[in-house]
This record gives sequence, C-alpha cells and structure tokens, in this order.
Amino acid sequence: MQSIDTFTIRDLRERTGDLARDAESGRLSIITKHGHPLFVAVPFSQELLEKGAGFSLALQLFTEGVVTSSRAAKIAGIPLAIFLEDVSNMGVPVVDYPVEEIEHEMKITQKNKATSSHLGLLKARLCKLRRQLLNPDGGKASSGPGEGFAVAKSGDARVALIGFPSVGKSSLLAKLTDTKSEAASYEFTTLTCIPGNGTSN
Repeated sequence: MQSIDTFTIRDLRERTGDLARDAESGRLSIITKHGHPLFVAVPFSQELLEKGAGFSLALQLFTEGVVTSSRAAKIAGIPLAIFLEDVSNMGVPVVDYPVEEIEHEMKITQKNKATSSHLGLLKARLCKLRRQLLNPDGGKASSGPGEGFAVAKSGDARVALIGFPSVGKSSLLAKLTDTKSEAASYEFTTLTCIPGNGTSN
C-alpha cells in the first residue's frame, strides 16, 4: 500500500514542489487546516476527464489498497458490479492474491491444454507482483531514459532470447556466448537483460 502525503495550508506555499511531484507520480495528497482534512488533491488523469472526480478518487484509493472495492464503488457513486467491471477493463486487478497463494495454485493445477491459459494468467500475475516487490515505487516506466545496456554494432546479426520462465534461456546464453548468467531451479532467476557476444563459423 502506498502512503498518502499530508500537507497543511502553509505547506501549499512552502512545499508546492512536493505536492506537484506527488501529482505527477499519480499519488493522492490530503490538505489539512488546523489538523483537520480540508480537501484531497487528485492527480489529473484520463479517468478524471471521462468518469469524473469521484471515480478517479475511488480508483486511486482502491489501487493503493486504502479502501475496499465496495467502499470505492460508494465513493464513485456507482454500483459495485459496474465499478469492478470498469476497473477490470482498465487492467487493474480486482482480486489481489498474495504471491504464496498464486504459487500454490500453480503447483496444484494440472498442466494440460485446458489449463494452459489459466496457468499463463497466473504466471503473468506472479511476475507483476514480484516486479512490484522489487520496485515498490509502482514499477511504472518513466518518460526519460532508464537503466539498460549497450551492445556494440558489430557482426552479422543480433539475437534476443525471450520466453517463458525456466525454459533454458540463461543456460543457452551461457553455452553460446561464455556469458555468466545465473540459472537455478526456480522461476525468475534472471531479472535483467544479460548481453553477450558469440561467434559462429
């Protein structure tokens, strides 16, 4: 759960940069006067334009884990079923299971053609939760350049190994390029891009 920053009326003059940074990162802020909440600063978003301030506030509080879905629906002023449908259409999970429960579900689910879609969704959710654990700032991409790596433009081709967890990408990379890439018997061992150079005859 993300914390909500609190600003006093005096802070509006002295800490406007902090309030603006909160809004830019999509965080709610509470403004107080004499120790009592006066108003909530809701970041400007597409949801605010399309569905109004009530829905935008409810969505923000729900995604940060401050309120339950039923409380968020009341804040938005719409029935719970409609709120859940709207939120899920935006890609926000309406049910948030802990990592352990998802791992357990994956272990007990039989692997066959009928369950492959379900297992894929579980793996995607597990990946997202682990990414959030590694990057508690929300994991959102910034508009500026991020961390990365550079591979010199040389040779005849460039190849990227992309695939499901635990299928041998790191092992193949290590064999082909003499690159040291950690490989283990659990999923998501390699969490970053590992560049390597190889030669062939």
